[in-house]
This record gives sequence, C-alpha cells and structure tokens, in this order.
Amino acid sequence: MDLLTGKFLWQENVARPVLCSEPLPAFVEIVVVGGGISGAIIANALIEAGHQVIVLEKRQSLASGSTLASTAILQFELDTSLTELSEKIGAANARIVYKRSYNAWKKLCTLAEQFGDALEFSRRPSLCLASSRKDEQTLKLEAQALSNEGFDCEILSESDITNRYPFVAPAALFHTQAAQFDPVRFTQQLFARVLAQGGRIFNEVQVERLRCSNVGPVTLELADGRQLLAGRVVFATGYETVKFFNPESAKLFSSYAAATFPCKEAEVWQDKAVIWETARPYYYLRVATGPRIIIGGGDLPFRNPWMRDVLLPLKRLQLHRRLKELLPDSSLKFEYSWAGTFGESEDGMPFMGEVKSMPGVFLVIGCGGNGITFSMLAAELVQKWLVGVDDELTAIFSVER
Repeated sequence: MDLLTGKFLWQENVARPVLCSEPLPAFVEIVVVGGGISGAIIANALIEAGHQVIVLEKRQSLASGSTLASTAILQFELDTSLTELSEKIGAANARIVYKRSYNAWKKLCTLAEQFGDALEFSRRPSLCLASSRKDEQTLKLEAQALSNEGFDCEILSESDITNRYPFVAPAALFHTQAAQFDPVRFTQQLFARVLAQGGRIFNEVQVERLRCSNVGPVTLELADGRQLLAGRVVFATGYETVKFFNPESAKLFSSYAAATFPCKEAEVWQDKAVIWETARPYYYLRVATGPRIIIGGGDLPFRNPWMRDVLLPLKRLQLHRRLKELLPDSSLKFEYSWAGTFGESEDGMPFMGEVKSMPGVFLVIGCGGNGITFSMLAAELVQKWLVGVDDELTAIFSVER
C-alpha cells in the first residue's frame, strides 16, 4: 500500500537495511510482521520476555512506512475525550482505557529515556485549545472528568493563555503529561536491542497469504514463493493490515504535516508545550530540535494515493496559514512537508487482538492520533495472549467489535 509522500523531517535518519546473513528458518516461535515503530516496541517486549522472535519487513529499510510520517507526539489521551468515550463505551470501560493508556505512556517515556539524547526525547506540557466559545464548557467538563480519575490538569482562561503564550483562544486544558522524540531513531534503537538479544530481522520479505489452523502452526506464504511456519504471528503493519483483515468501522484518512526551517528561540513559545485543539479535524504543533516547529492536521478522507499527493501543495499552504494564525508575529517558512495515510475508528480506539477466523494471528491497528502509546499497550496484550491470560482491554479493543 502507498502510505506516504513528501519530504520528511526524519528521512536522513532512516535505518540502513538490516540484512540477516542466515536463511529464513523453517519454523519460529513468534513472527512479528512490520519493521516500523509498532513492530519494534512489540518485538523488543517479546525478546525481553524470553521469546524466540523474528521480524519481517517488506521494505528495504526499517521505519520507512508510517513511522516516517509520524510527528511522534506522545500522549495518553485519545482523540476521543474521556467524557465522549464514556458516552460511547460506558464510564467504567472509558476509565480503564484512559488509565491503561496513561500507564503505557509512562512506560514508553521510561523506555525512551534509556537511550539518552539519541532520540531527542523530551517531556512536554500539553495545551488543548478551545477552538470556539462553545468548546470552553466542553473543556471544563473534560478537565473535571480527568481530575475525578486522578489526572492532574487545569483550565486556563483566555487571559491566562495570552499572558503565557502567543496563542489566542477562549480557554485551554493544560497538563504536564506529554512527550516527544524522533520516531525513526527510537525504532532503530529498539531493533538494535532486539538483534543484541538474539532476535533476527529480515527485510524485503513480503507476506502474501496466511493459512491458519486451530491445531498446528500458522503458515506464512511469502511473495517469493517461500513458506515459513510460526507458532504465533503478530501483524504490526498498521494500516496495511487491511490486506488480511479490515475492521468494518475503520476508515482511512490522509493527514498532512510540515516542519519549519530552524528558527530563533524567541519565535518559540516559552514552555514548548504540545499544542492541539478541540476542533475535528484538528491542527497540532510541537517544537522539534533546531528549534523548528512542526504543525500537522487538515485531515481528509483517503480516496487514493494520487489524490492525497496532489493535494500536498494546497495542504502545505493551509498549514502555513494556520501557523500564521497561531503565531502572527512570526515569519517562519517550511523546509519539510509530507502526507501520510492513517486510520480512524468510530470510538477513537485501536483494534488489537486475535481474529476468530485467523487463530494464532494477533492484529495491531493503532487507529487515531495516539498510535505509539497504543503500540505499547499492544505489547502488553500480546504477551498475555501468548500465555492464554485474558486482559480487561481484550474485549474493549477487539478487532471484531
């Protein structure tokens, strides 16, 4: 599937091909399909738990699919607010999702910090702006719901915002639990750890078909005619997973992003908070090393790669217009702009789990804007699935819900 186009901020950091000198084994305990950030997080967790793992990536280089298009903002919130999610799936289940997402976010930050400065990792505050006057009350209700569950947050008034930031908004929800990093380097570091612990990575290996059975291993039929038997298979191929299973409620969108040339520190807001908003679809900003500002949004329903690509110049102009609205005194220009394909579910939650018609196969489709945190949750669910232990999120994130 053609997932992305443009000039990417992380392009120069894409990993060189990892060529395994050994032939593919006839059988392996666990195959992780996907050499992006989700596959790296899951493979690393499985290796550390003592499993035998190989990773298959169909492209020449690792982290060259959706990972390359990520803006790598790490949040615990879903695109669906806690109050809205409570209405969709019930308050008890919504609380479970948010608390588990927060715990996964903390684990993700702890893991990233182990690699030092290599990832350009940093913790950041989060500022969600009310896009209109009517959204002020919506944010107040969300702040109360989060506070009731023990999340530390506060509502900023219009004057609070203008005193602290160059932005103008009727209100904003502020907290300190966000982070960011270089997604390509993070993927590289995790796969290096996988290799160091005995895992094997094969690139330019494409899975064409699966043959599953209630007894015996899963058979992976490869594009070059070879076959591989696996005790279990984890598909961490993101939105390309729809080739094998396409959830009815998942819809594909084209998302756009751009990054400025390096700018002066004076052109960056004081706490370098991650900025997003209540509008849907929404725009968001963060400050990357340079410093340079990344802005994304302007999502559209995905029709085909050609249409997504031809709209990139127009979307670049729209992103610049929105940046100018938020930072009217700046003269920032874009050095990079790109587009990627991503998925959304009706409830804003990922699809994770075993498909009834595909025994032995676990699918991970991290819909929404919180995909990296969802990948950490997927690693937890996969480990329980392998030993037959149910999890409270199994039914909530079911691929067949």
